[in-house]
Formats: sequence, structure tokens, C-alpha cells
Amino acid sequence: MRLGVLRHPILVVSPWFEARRAQYQDALLALSVTGQWDDWVRFFATGVGAAASATHERVDLLISWREQTLDQVRAAGVSGLAERIAGELIGAPILRAGQVAKRHHVSHQGAMNALRRLAEMGIVDERVRRGRVSFTASRVVALLSQ
Repeated sequence: MRLGVLRHPILVVSPWFEARRAQYQDALLALSVTGQWDDWVRFFATGVGAAASATHERVDLLISWREQTLDQVRAAGVSGLAERIAGELIGAPILRAGQVAKRHHVSHQGAMNALRRLAEMGIVDERVRRGRVSFTASRVVALLSQ
């Protein structure tokens, strides 16, 4: 994050501990009663290790999805803005044409055309909500939500 590669932390340990709330509380109580850190550290390290493994797997799936998507785009002869957008979807899976236009210094119509081309290919889904059009890489959102 410090180097700007990540915008948000990706190692989230709380779901693992939440799923084991009683065990977590028992381990904390045992630590406070006995003062023995070994069991607590072992339990905590197991949780961090499990979260790291799950995160690693999710990142691998995202990278694989990105590679397959770029292969699909290139095989269809699509290049330029649509190809760049496809390559960036794991970092920004929900887009509007205005955002794309600003980020890539293109017209709103050019951004919309590229996004609709990706929608035609099944890479993103076009949605209209309250009169606003957005595009979502649903598979990326699903992978991020695991």
C-alpha cells in the first residue's frame, strides 16, 4: 500500500476469527488466566495463515481471470481502450463511462463504446439504475466477495 500498488489491505483475518468466536474468546480467557502466550500465538498464527492462504488463492483466481479475459479480448481482435479497460477490471470492476473517459483521457462516447464492446463479449454487464449506466465485471465482484 505504501508503494501505491494496493489501495486497500487485502489480508482480512476477521472472518476466520468471527467463524471461531467461541474458540477465540476461550483462547483469550486462557491467556489472561494463565499468562501462557504459546497457545494464543499458535491460535492467532493459524488464523493469519488461513487468511493468507485464502487471499493468495483469491489473488491467483483474479490473475487467472484477467489473463483469460485479455486472451478473449485479443482473440476477438479488440484492442485500444477496451483492451486497457479489460486489463484493469480486477482493480476496478464497477465502472461508468465518465470515470473511464477521465482516467484514459478519452471522450465519454469513446468510453461508452469500449464498455459496450466488453458487454457484448460478456466480460461486463451493463446496468441502468436511476437513469445512470454502469458496467460491472460480475465474476471479479464474486471473486472479491469470497
